[in-house]
Amino acid sequence: MEIHFESCNHIFISGRDCYYISSFRSKKEALACVDLSFLVLNSYKPVYNCNHCYITEYDGCFFILFLIRRYKFYVSFLFKPLIVLNNIHLEWRKDWILKSDYICSFYSSIKGEYPLVDESIHYYLSLLDFSIYLLKDYDDYYDYGCLQHNRFLLDEYFNPIFFKIDVKERDFANYLKYLFFSGTYEKIDIFKLISAGRNQFNYDLVLIRLLFPDYYFDLFDEIVLEKVNCSLLCSVIDKQNFYMTYIQKIYNEIEKVYPIKKDIKIIS
Repeated sequence: MEIHFESCNHIFISGRDCYYISSFRSKKEALACVDLSFLVLNSYKPVYNCNHCYITEYDGCFFILFLIRRYKFYVSFLFKPLIVLNNIHLEWRKDWILKSDYICSFYSSIKGEYPLVDESIHYYLSLLDFSIYLLKDYDDYYDYGCLQHNRFLLDEYFNPIFFKIDVKERDFANYLKYLFFSGTYEKIDIFKLISAGRNQFNYDLVLIRLLFPDYYFDLFDEIVLEKVNCSLLCSVIDKQNFYMTYIQKIYNEIEKVYPIKKDIKIIS
């Protein structure tokens, strides 16, 4: 039986079956992932190990083997996300305020240790605060809770470890963000996507999430917590002006098909 690995080293194919190995830091995290995977059986099915358990513990980590029912990403998934809950409260503003408080507090304890962080962090904190400000009218916003992702990575799109229940605008905005920072946006007709989603998405939320600089603070966490090379920040800092131009073009296109709120027009 032929077995081979895909470029993403979690995926392997055995015969006609495709499998995915997910690792977790705690058993609680692994169990939550198994529970969530049962909501998307059309994509993933956890597989029992020889002890008739889903979770395998090895060397201090916890692993689950999933049989993949569908593992190729299609843009259409963004327009028809799986609805998990009928009504959830938008938590972005609360989460971002907590994130801002945490970053400001933590940065004060490491100031001076990372020159590139010192030179750039205040700009991205101001973007974060601006994103929070733009959500000021969304404290009582509710919508369907859909299966979304903590991080948008095509190779990891079906990895349950990244699953998150949120409003549908999360993945759409993060996909647009992913296209830019992966350098693949020129291969996709973004304006066609925007036109197709005009009756599907709240584009105010999409624009706000595009502004939210998680792409910087994810790297910030890796640098200060995992001690990766600080030069990684250059991959976003050097592109920032181009990224803001990218958002402006998306804003202009959205404005043709969607009535953007007055406050959001500060972007232009």
